[in-house]
Amino acid sequence: MNFLRSNGNKEPKQGIKYKIHFNKMAGLARSIESTEKGVRSYATYEIYFDGISTIFGEHWQPWNRNYENAVKIYGPTVEAGIVRQTVKVQHMQLYRNGVLRTKRGYLTDFDAFLSLLNYGLRGGKRLWYTYVIRGKKLCFSETGASFFQDFTSKHAMHSCCASSVRYAGEFHLRADENYVWKIVVDNNSGTFAPSIDDIQMLQEVIEYNIPDAVVETLAWDDPKLAEYKEIDQELGLA
Repeated sequence: MNFLRSNGNKEPKQGIKYKIHFNKMAGLARSIESTEKGVRSYATYEIYFDGISTIFGEHWQPWNRNYENAVKIYGPTVEAGIVRQTVKVQHMQLYRNGVLRTKRGYLTDFDAFLSLLNYGLRGGKRLWYTYVIRGKKLCFSETGASFFQDFTSKHAMHSCCASSVRYAGEFHLRADENYVWKIVVDNNSGTFAPSIDDIQMLQEVIEYNIPDAVVETLAWDDPKLAEYKEIDQELGLA
């Protein structure tokens, strides 16, 4: 077992805390739209990472003033103010704690992280996740869930409409030709549009908290991401 360190403390600790919030109504909407049988809870995740403030320091990524959907949320108009309140309500609903709807636990190594997400697979398909780094945690959920299609910005929702975050984008899990699993993270967020030059700080946070994690970082427009999606199409994983 690989006990993880806490920021500034070399003593072993229980692990990295996580929460999974299961949202039945979101799962219901998603099942209806995708013609799936039964109701499956839609999950939002929180993973509490050490070292974020130390590694990112004074760096914050503000919202993207050149992105139309972001302006609709963060702009100075009355309409934008209403949208912000709506987005905050969405966040509170999807991240609300509850005895029967919130699962808590600790991650002790990369295998535990992979298992938590079922290796990023469900029903023989690969899942992609939308994430933000805010405060002391990584907040994320499935990217392609149809429940989110009407959201003005998934990244804004995960951030609780914060005007700036540490980082944002998407990630997925995959194995290489030697069946070594890795997390592939990118900066695909129109709402915050973080620079790819800063993604090494995110990689450092992940590796600091999960030292055995294999991390690959890519820009949102890197041809390798398109190649990965083509491979998934060929393998029937998309």
